[in-house]
Amino acid sequence: MNIHIEKFISAYTFQKNQETWSNKAPRHLNIVAYQVDGQYDHTFPFGVLQSKKDCVLTINPNDEYSVQQIKPGPSICFIFTSNASVRTEVIDCANDPRFSILFRKLLQYQSLHQESCYYMALSTAYEILALIAEKQNMKYYQVSKNVPFLEVRDLLMNNYSDSALDTSVFAKKHGFSDKYFRERFRDLFGSTPTQYLIGLRLNEAARLLSNGTHNVKQAAESVGFTDIYYFSRLFKKRFSCPPSNYRNRLPEL
Repeated sequence: MNIHIEKFISAYTFQKNQETWSNKAPRHLNIVAYQVDGQYDHTFPFGVLQSKKDCVLTINPNDEYSVQQIKPGPSICFIFTSNASVRTEVIDCANDPRFSILFRKLLQYQSLHQESCYYMALSTAYEILALIAEKQNMKYYQVSKNVPFLEVRDLLMNNYSDSALDTSVFAKKHGFSDKYFRERFRDLFGSTPTQYLIGLRLNEAARLLSNGTHNVKQAAESVGFTDIYYFSRLFKKRFSCPPSNYRNRLPEL
């Protein structure tokens, strides 16, 4: 994770009284949240992530999601814009008190209009991101049996705009049957490689359309779709409106 924070927006405590809610994408803001207590299930296009006590949840701006409250409880959050986006995942921090200490420290610097508070908050945010990167590296090496699937996921995330990308070659490359590879990938990430790829493409297309920088045909081609009618059908199914209507939407938190 190589992230440069362009602007630290805010740090705050968060707890909704609603049992369910949803957030559309793209939002253009990275979200990092430490769950102090309670449990909330976040459903993304690729699967469900459980944010429980002493877990850190990072949310990519291009991932839409819905939330189901399982047990109410507060979280400490911060949001920022950056040169690159965090990836959506949950990290278990129950055995690492550094996260709790740093997130609570962050709340001391909520008066961001004061220059000293802003830079202290920024410094603390970088410390948290450094810990997250440390945990990501540990997780990677601890689950070596999942390395082929992690590699495929990263390949999809980095190359989804390539219209020639063929997910059917991955199983053969790693010596797995097609069925086993699809099922194992779905167990880990909540969808098959093909579904995961489509989700990445649609989320990026939504971002381009929302910015107003691309028309429908340009957005479809930019993210790897060669058939605009197929793209429009998938887009409408995902976002409940045709791509031609998905423009100039404000980011939601």
